[in-house]
Amino acid sequence: MSITEVQMKVAVVFCKQESDFVKELLGKMAEKKVPAVGYHIGKNWEQLDGEELTYHLQQISHFVILANHDLQKTRWLAYVIGCAVGKSAPVYLHAEGLTAQEIRANVPKYVTNHTVFTDFPEMLEELEQELNIDTLMQQIEFSRDELTSMGFALTEEAMVSAVLQG
Repeated sequence: MSITEVQMKVAVVFCKQESDFVKELLGKMAEKKVPAVGYHIGKNWEQLDGEELTYHLQQISHFVILANHDLQKTRWLAYVIGCAVGKSAPVYLHAEGLTAQEIRANVPKYVTNHTVFTDFPEMLEELEQELNIDTLMQQIEFSRDELTSMGFALTEEAMVSAVLQG
């Protein structure tokens, strides 16, 4: 693995009425180098190939769900939240023009413990920080792999020995 590989991948999950906003949102994420893909959930989402849908969602490290007044009625929300929780991926709820209280009022109770953003720049800043953490973790992993391939032991005992030897 090279340290330039990005492990982070954001899914922006939305319904048709948010399509224009999603284009803008994905464009701004791309400007900030936050890797993201939009998933439009249509009325026939349950007829999709489950294996293919699962494959795509397994590639995701962070989920952004665009909340609207119809979210309370959707069945796909439980599926997406389940995928995210099952892999311990962060879930962010976002809605333009709604307060955090309005967003929480329009989602089932099992969703209200996830982070809510009413301000897109604030959410983008959070995702940039997550990307920085992801990049740093990859650099650490790369360095660890390089050291072990050079024959260095990465244990506490090896560190104590190295310090004692000077």
